[in-house]
Amino acid sequence: MNGFDIRLVALAPNGEELGPLPYPNSVEVGQPYNDLPSLRVDYSAHAPGASHLERPCEVAVQTYDPDTGEWTEGPDSRFLRVKRSGDLTDPTGARSYQMPGYGWQLRKLRLYPSATGTETEEGKRAFAGATVGTVLRTWINEGRSRGALPGLEADFDTQVDSAGREWDTALTLDYELGTDLLSVLEGMAEQGVCDWRFEGRTLRVFAPDTVMARDLASGPAPVDLRLGRDITEAPTDASLEDLVSHLFVAGDEGFRLEVDNPGAQMPWGRWEDYLTQGGVSDEGTARLLAGAALQRGARERVQITRGLMPRVARWLPWRDYRPGDLILAPDGEGHMASLRLRQITLSRDQDGAVTGNLVLNDRFLEAEIRRARRTTALTGGSVGNGGSGAQPAPEGPDTRRPVAPQGLAVHSDAYLDADGAAQGYAGLTWSPVDTATDGGAIDTGAYQVYGRRNVTGQVWRRLVSVDHPDTAIGLSPLPVGQEWAFKVRAVSSRNGLAGPFGPQEVVTLASDTEAPPVPSAPLLSTRLGVISAEWDGAGAGGEPMPADFRHARLWMRGDQGWEHRFDYQGPPREPWTVEHGTLAVTDEGLALNGSATLVRDLGGLDQTLELVARRVDEDRGTLWLAPRAGDAPERGSHYTPEVPVDLYEVPLGQSVVVRIQTQGTRVRAWLDGTLVHDAPLTWGQRFGTRFAVEGTGVVLREARVPATDTWEPIALLEGPTTITVAGQPYNTPRWFRLTAVDRSGNESDPSAEEVTRTEPLVDVDLHPGTVKAAHIQANAVTADKIDAGAVEAGHIRAGAVESRHITADAVNGKTITGAVVRSSAGPGPRWQADGNGIRFWNQNNQVTFNASTATGSVLATGRFQTASSGNRVWIDGNLRGRPRMELHTGDSSQAQPNVFAMGQQSDGFPTGSLVVSGREQTINSTGRADLVLEHGGDFKLVQNHGANSQVGIHKTGRTLRFRGALPSGMFGGTNTFMARGFNPQGESWTWWQWSWGTPIPSGRSAIPFVQLRSGNPEGMSVSVSGANSTGFRIEKRPSGAQHYYLWAVLKEGGHGE
Repeated sequence: MNGFDIRLVALAPNGEELGPLPYPNSVEVGQPYNDLPSLRVDYSAHAPGASHLERPCEVAVQTYDPDTGEWTEGPDSRFLRVKRSGDLTDPTGARSYQMPGYGWQLRKLRLYPSATGTETEEGKRAFAGATVGTVLRTWINEGRSRGALPGLEADFDTQVDSAGREWDTALTLDYELGTDLLSVLEGMAEQGVCDWRFEGRTLRVFAPDTVMARDLASGPAPVDLRLGRDITEAPTDASLEDLVSHLFVAGDEGFRLEVDNPGAQMPWGRWEDYLTQGGVSDEGTARLLAGAALQRGARERVQITRGLMPRVARWLPWRDYRPGDLILAPDGEGHMASLRLRQITLSRDQDGAVTGNLVLNDRFLEAEIRRARRTTALTGGSVGNGGSGAQPAPEGPDTRRPVAPQGLAVHSDAYLDADGAAQGYAGLTWSPVDTATDGGAIDTGAYQVYGRRNVTGQVWRRLVSVDHPDTAIGLSPLPVGQEWAFKVRAVSSRNGLAGPFGPQEVVTLASDTEAPPVPSAPLLSTRLGVISAEWDGAGAGGEPMPADFRHARLWMRGDQGWEHRFDYQGPPREPWTVEHGTLAVTDEGLALNGSATLVRDLGGLDQTLELVARRVDEDRGTLWLAPRAGDAPERGSHYTPEVPVDLYEVPLGQSVVVRIQTQGTRVRAWLDGTLVHDAPLTWGQRFGTRFAVEGTGVVLREARVPATDTWEPIALLEGPTTITVAGQPYNTPRWFRLTAVDRSGNESDPSAEEVTRTEPLVDVDLHPGTVKAAHIQANAVTADKIDAGAVEAGHIRAGAVESRHITADAVNGKTITGAVVRSSAGPGPRWQADGNGIRFWNQNNQVTFNASTATGSVLATGRFQTASSGNRVWIDGNLRGRPRMELHTGDSSQAQPNVFAMGQQSDGFPTGSLVVSGREQTINSTGRADLVLEHGGDFKLVQNHGANSQVGIHKTGRTLRFRGALPSGMFGGTNTFMARGFNPQGESWTWWQWSWGTPIPSGRSAIPFVQLRSGNPEGMSVSVSGANSTGFRIEKRPSGAQHYYLWAVLKEGGHGE
């Protein structure tokens, strides 16, 4: 357990800390993305700290970081005690508190009339071309001047956001007086113009998709929440209730349009919906609105919730991830995917157990949110009415003109019309005009919108007139991809006079940039020497092609050759290099150690690399791959960006193929053919032509690049069809794939690849016996009629060329190419040499020797023997059931010295041991010396079998045992054993002599006497204690604190052990 925890601290309103709330009965805190957090606390009135909750206060939720030992209040973790409940008759004093986030107070900050009285006649405050900071600061600054929300702080201004970035969005909006700031902030976030959160009492607002939308799902160390480690539950709720295939749009001025989505799920047939939208009178706006609604209803809606185990998890909320981040987590199908974190919920019960859950969005829901923001922009124009009453209108004919409209804002989009053609859309909004050029009030009747291509000399054209009070219009169809300029002027309703134009706004009309879906793989077949490639006209998931589909492109390539350089031993060689450490290739492969980096310059930005990798570490298993790498980073740092390929789910010891490919800035990675990464390079590194590989817990078996990878387009398919491909060589692989192209030129990713090969119509393309000798004139086929190499072995009948057909010495010194030379046709014992190598067969028709020309490897079975008699060596992979080598010295009457390995335990030898065995008169009977090297480091040198079996040295763990008779005769004694020991106190060697009397006679149980003498007895005393029938204990006491205890056991015959 990592010790993660949460606690509560009470603070005075806008003031200092009051103290902890240490004993809650339960805590639940929910912290969503771009929304108000909430806190529920159950607390007993009798518990310490309960007095803080009896009056209004603030409550901070703090989390504990077990790595630093610190408690921290994270973002969106400050709450207001504004709502409570309880029962006075409850003897336990249980109380419940519902607390909104500190930002709930923004509901209490309202928009008042401006000090200058410049509201519209409708009583609205207008913001023309204002930044997000300008709008929000208006509420905060004016409220502060009135003394509202004195504790509220904000760290952004009208020019930059809370991270110091300049605001890049201009807004033209009208707000009703009395609108609260929280509604404005939530609306802006929903429209996608900002992200926001509170940190303590400070409101922080950021440009959208920046600080609060970090990508933690990619890079060298992604945040990956895994089942069983970080996640305990993975519920998924799915619904088909919102499916819709056909939508009817009703707009203004009788506008009507029905739009369908042929790609929608329709298990029960056509399902309809009806959309009424004011302000829509053109096809472009209607199709954009309908497209968003139809896409939202095209598939099953899935909510992904993942239960947390924060006390055992590797990644912790708020420390490692927070709402808005992209993280790796199991999706609705259980596959690791990049998901947007929408909410963190943490709970703590009375016993202190902390649990939680996460709400996650997949890429489909994120796309729906983007579409919702786009449609909000389409329908969110300002509304106003003319006249402020600043000055009365003059008497007589009114020849005044309205002032120029301000705050023109233009956004663009693209859509497909009924024919599938891409069309441009421009949405314009501006501020209402109610003032004449003389500063007096004026009634505006309409606005005239002009536009042209933004090219010098192009004529301005009036595109549309918009009746006042509308100040928004959608224009379509417009040519996609062109740069256009727009301007607006107001027209008086009294005299029809137009005022001056407002400032121009230039925009590049959006183009269709969405590629068609990836097509399904071609279905291949071959007949009569011709390849057929069939396509069903659908996408890889069975979906239909969109309305702007133009054609599918059929691609073909030959067999892909690979070039790799891992067929050696030692440090990697050119073209591979190693940076920041050392790596070496062994028989197992190249073991990556997590620090050294394997690098190769691939010579281009579009790169393809395949790695055959084997996971060898139970706790680790990750490859970090850096395509398009530039200069080497400093030691201790890594190439960025790195693409992580996780092998944790690969069984230990199993090899997989990892393929990574860059095309442009797009990087894709496959694990055994399954796509595991697909993202652009957007992290801003210096693109180079090198490729870097790092990893932990992984051994590389091969690292290879394609020698040839040339795909050629061979046909265009406008729908379901079959294409025939002729003229391909026999028995040669041909690979095929498809891409889909739309009318805008967008091309999809390639489909899955399929492979086939043609086969000859009949043997050698002629039916046997079709061309006979009678059909060929005498001497018609002469040497000059036959091209070199034209007559191959396959065209010559076996036995047709005999010795009588070959002139003596005709092949001497000649080279025969493509021939088969063999001892016999088989089956049975034989040999054969051909283009594949040299092979030998035994009488059972089994290959016993194979020297391959393809790989250069040699495989032999059976016994290798240096001679048939005399001194010789035998090597056999299965000699007497074991891989063994025997050394014969000519005496075949005895068991020969040999070396063998144990695959499994037998004959007293443990599994995995290596045995060196000496000569023996009679095998396993008369006795021999064996050296046994065991798995893990233990060993023994002993006699096996015979009268003195197991006499020798045994090492097990830290214990070393001697078995056998002790030597005698030292220092002239007959029963004396001399040993040499080390004195740690004096740091010197000490000689010891043990002696005993005559050997213990048979049947005696007592020890006659024992003498112990030290070569350096000064400062030491020796005593003998614990003597019995089996031995005695010797205790040696030096002058210091060390004690030495020795055991000696005397057996009959004077043998010790």
